[in-house]
Amino acid sequence: MNIKLNLELITKSHLIIGSNIKEIINPADLLQARRIYSQKNSAYIPATSFKGVLRRSAVQVAHFILDENEKYCNTVDIRNKNCSPDCIICNLFGTNNKPSKIICEDFLPSNPDDVKLIILTQTSINPKTNTTKKGQLFTKEMIVPETSFYGSLYGENISDKELNLLRLALKNIEFC
Repeated sequence: MNIKLNLELITKSHLIIGSNIKEIINPADLLQARRIYSQKNSAYIPATSFKGVLRRSAVQVAHFILDENEKYCNTVDIRNKNCSPDCIICNLFGTNNKPSKIICEDFLPSNPDDVKLIILTQTSINPKTNTTKKGQLFTKEMIVPETSFYGSLYGENISDKELNLLRLALKNIEFC
């Protein structure tokens, strides 16, 4: 079956606006926003960020809907070569060898004028000595809680089991 889900995301805590610096690596279960450069005080949640969070959520809850003998991927690494050909996660979200059955849109603010940004200044900590690094102040730009974003998720050739997994993964995101 083909599906279209219109979704609204409302931030429950501060949402970090990530940088485009390649050295910054964040885990897949961390949702980040990006700034819309054409609009002065606005930001959006990239489709790739949301899809990564959704995949991580699906990995976390897949065991609830699968039979005990069904194998599935327990990683978000799409290069996983040890994955079963019948893996519901890889069949739904895709890998390097097969396309994804779902496509996400970027999540835009419901009302760009309501997007409130704050800047938090922090200092970098040396993990080995647990002391501050001299001259290592940095700032984080964040969206305040209760900010609403909207977007859609599309799916093609989705099985009932895959749809149930998507629904459960979305509920898990809402819960977390």
